[in-house]
Amino acid sequence: PATMCVLEDIYKRRISDAPEVHARECLAMGFELLEGGEYDKSLAYFEHALKQHQTAPAAFEGKLRALWGKEDYDSMRKAIDYELRQFPDDTTAYEYLSHLYVKDEDWDGALECYDKIIEITPYDENPYIAKSELLVNMGEYDKACEVIENVLERYPDSERANFQMGKTCMAQGEYGMAVSY
Repeated sequence: PATMCVLEDIYKRRISDAPEVHARECLAMGFELLEGGEYDKSLAYFEHALKQHQTAPAAFEGKLRALWGKEDYDSMRKAIDYELRQFPDDTTAYEYLSHLYVKDEDWDGALECYDKIIEITPYDENPYIAKSELLVNMGEYDKACEVIENVLERYPDSERANFQMGKTCMAQGEYGMAVSY
């Protein structure tokens, strides 16, 4: 009887792990297909991986990347809208929404997305750098510098922030200053 209880316990644990294991396998296969440019096939695997909370965040990002690769922007926007209704602080959703806004040349919408990401994750330098890059592309050099200076105050040794400040200086024609970054 004791052996049976141990076997039952092992069996129950194996069965309860199966959906999570399957989801991780689907996630891995989805990214493999995505990297090979097989967007439709990858989406099917990401949909399976979205069903488990352990793999859902990565699967959501994979799904958005596949939709972007397919240039299926309507489905992408619907997925983002749905995600933000469920999880209003999902920075991945805002990041990809900003890409859609940039594609549509809606600079204010993209900047609002970056501001929201910064509000949610104020200690992550990535949204600041992305916002600065957009501001440089818009010709808003002074605003871009302010954004990067904010990052450099927190992370003076950040290679990415220093590089972005150098690019911003180059865009302004301040070559001597750019070299110092």
